[in-house]
Amino acid sequence: MSLEVESKHRVPDERAAERLLADPQLSLMRQEEPTVLEMAASYYDVPALELNRRRWALRLRWEGGVGMAALKTPAEEEALPGLTARREWQCPAETVEEAVPALLRAGAPEELGVITRDQALIERCRIAFTRTVGLLDMPGGGVAEMAVDRGVLHAGDKQESFWELEIELKFGDPAEVAALAARLAAAYGLTPELASKYERALRLIRSRRG
Repeated sequence: MSLEVESKHRVPDERAAERLLADPQLSLMRQEEPTVLEMAASYYDVPALELNRRRWALRLRWEGGVGMAALKTPAEEEALPGLTARREWQCPAETVEEAVPALLRAGAPEELGVITRDQALIERCRIAFTRTVGLLDMPGGGVAEMAVDRGVLHAGDKQESFWELEIELKFGDPAEVAALAARLAAAYGLTPELASKYERALRLIRSRRG
C-alpha cells in the first residue's frame, strides 16, 4: 500500500499545455526528457455500486500492452490545501477478475473480496489518454512525477474531452508540490481539479440518467 499525494489542475487547451511543458524552471528540475505514453483505463464496480458508495475506485489500466490493476480508497491523512491524498494498492493483472485476488494478496482491504465474492464486476466507464510524463527534482531534495494528460472520458453514450496536469509526490515535502502547482496554475491559467478522472466520468453517467 502507498499513500498517493498529488495535485490536479485542468489545462485550458493545447496551447496552454505546450507552454506549460516548456516552462524554463521545469526544464531545470527535470531528471530527463518527458516520455509520451498511450494509456487506457477501465473502472469497475458491482451492480449494487457498493465500491462507489465507499468512494473506492477499482481500475484496470493498460500501458504499453501491460495491464496494471489498482484499488484507491480515501486516506485517513489530511492533505494540504490544493492536494488530494488517497491510499492505493497496485499489482499486475490481465483481467479485473484476476485483479481482485492479486490486490488482496497485496494487502488491499479484505472487504473488497467480500463485496465481489457473489457479484460480477461490471465496467462503469473507460478513459483513453495520451500522457506526457517525467520526474522532477524538487528544491528540498524530494522527487515528484509531473504528467500532462490529454484524453476522453467515456461513460455510456456520453463522452468528455480533457486536458489535465497532475503532480504526484514520490517522496519529500508535500508543501513543495502544492507550491509548484500554485505557481504553474497562476502562470498558465490552470483551474484546480479536486475530482479524479473516474469521479468526473461518474458525473457523466448521472447526467445521462438525468
